Amino acid sequence: MRTKKKRRNLALLVILIVLAITIFFLGLIAGFYIKKEEETKIIIENKTTIVDIEKIEELSKEGLVSVSIEIEPGTIYLASECLQLSIITTIEQTTSIEQVIENKTIARPIVHDLLNYIIENFDIEFLFVKIHSMREGTYYAKIFLQQDNKILILDSRPSDAIALALRARSEIYVKKELLERYGKNIC
Repeated sequence: MRTKKKRRNLALLVILIVLAITIFFLGLIAGFYIKKEEETKIIIENKTTIVDIEKIEELSKEGLVSVSIEIEPGTIYLASECLQLSIITTIEQTTSIEQVIENKTIARPIVHDLLNYIIENFDIEFLFVKIHSMREGTYYAKIFLQQDNKILILDSRPSDAIALALRARSEIYVKKELLERYGKNIC
């Protein structure tokens, strides 16, 4: 029992360290990304935004569907219409998501709360999350952020992206092809 607790504490520590490093690099990447020379203006949801030409296609929501989220310990369910996708994750991740879904407050903020505070307090708009592919049994997601005329697209684990998007009250999209291929019919 003690070993199990040590492993869980070690896993939580590793997650905290990874997220702290992510926050650090988020600042570095944001500064670097804006300095690219090849830019163009496009309209995104009635906002004029300057975006790297290579990234315009990534902002498209074509072929994506908005999903609702349900959880049980260790599993996230993404549903749209009659299809439901299951993502296996840690109990810590589903607990973080559950806090938002059930509007629970905790005494001390967890990493997803801290990242959300940073996003809010630096006037960064959380545009949306896109769960876009699956390779070797692992789903991949991207987080889309905007600050003024800057767009930042970050690779993310789906569980982290979902936990942050729910806190930001942002849309979560899944590639329709993934739902059709790996989803379970729930109707």
